[in-house]
Amino acid sequence: FHEERDKPAMLKGGEWRATSEGDGRTAGFHLPALLSPFETWAEIAWEHGRVHADPSRLKSWVNTKLGETWEESAAQDVDITALTARTENWAGELPAGVSAVTIGIDTQDSWLAIEIVGWGAGEESWSLDWIRLHGDLTGPQLWSELDAILARTFTHPKAGELPVAAACMDSGGHFTARVLDFTTPRHSRRIYAIKGASRAGLAAWPHRPSVSKHGKKPMYLIGVDTIKEIVFARLAKPEVGPGFVHIPQGRETAWFAEMTAEKPFTKYSKGRAIREWRKKPSDRNEAFDCRVYAAAALESLKSSGFDLDAEAKRIAGLGSSPEPSRKIAPVVRSKFMQAGKIGP
Repeated sequence: FHEERDKPAMLKGGEWRATSEGDGRTAGFHLPALLSPFETWAEIAWEHGRVHADPSRLKSWVNTKLGETWEESAAQDVDITALTARTENWAGELPAGVSAVTIGIDTQDSWLAIEIVGWGAGEESWSLDWIRLHGDLTGPQLWSELDAILARTFTHPKAGELPVAAACMDSGGHFTARVLDFTTPRHSRRIYAIKGASRAGLAAWPHRPSVSKHGKKPMYLIGVDTIKEIVFARLAKPEVGPGFVHIPQGRETAWFAEMTAEKPFTKYSKGRAIREWRKKPSDRNEAFDCRVYAAAALESLKSSGFDLDAEAKRIAGLGSSPEPSRKIAPVVRSKFMQAGKIGP
């Protein structure tokens, strides 16, 4: 057995050995974090214990700590029958495990699809509501109704009233200008216009917004494929815990079909594996898109320093009587946004 104090001597006495045949010209090295003098084995093991139940976070651990590539399980799939069978009831408007609420909005030509999602420790989630808002996107009524939904608060058994912490609205399609006109004055409330980009390695949430062609109005280009991988893995997760998706009883059948409409496929181009998301042209996928956008809203909070696990721990430590919720700091407008007169 070796202990942490043995690591310096082990590193000093180690040597590189070839384990496979190559082309005689190219050398490859495998250097896991286990050999790092700046991170202990206990820390690496502790992090594995924290993420092992969540495939999306475990993937990052395998890549960065073991220095190995992640292999998707061929058996991994979202079974619509199993998903439908695991619906549940929870008491009250919000389950006790919820620590933050986000919203994802998909824009269609004559209606909006909306999912309200509660998030807890380890990004365990609860689908709190699923709404189809029909109306004329060129008139004021539908936007007024959407505004009322975004202004909702949710009664938590310990933390009092939780507001919507962030929301992401699809700005693609035929109503980009109307979406931007709606989200721009609400930017300080973390109500964002987004556009999905299918590019390998693109971050789930960008460091800064893009400038839309509709004036100086912020639009966020999100790594939609990155988030889809996370959402898909979590839908397939059967055990309650980090990453698990809770679904309420009474959810309409169409929601399950839409949530499972897209599937990941791997194709090869010039010897390189490329992941693609496909669905049948006739299948609707608004529910899946809304969950991706709600997850993007959570990513926006994390990028600004919000610690979901810490907030979950704080709420869990509260007494049984509801207490005022801790407000998430509003977005601080940059000089770029001030120049564009973006505000509430």
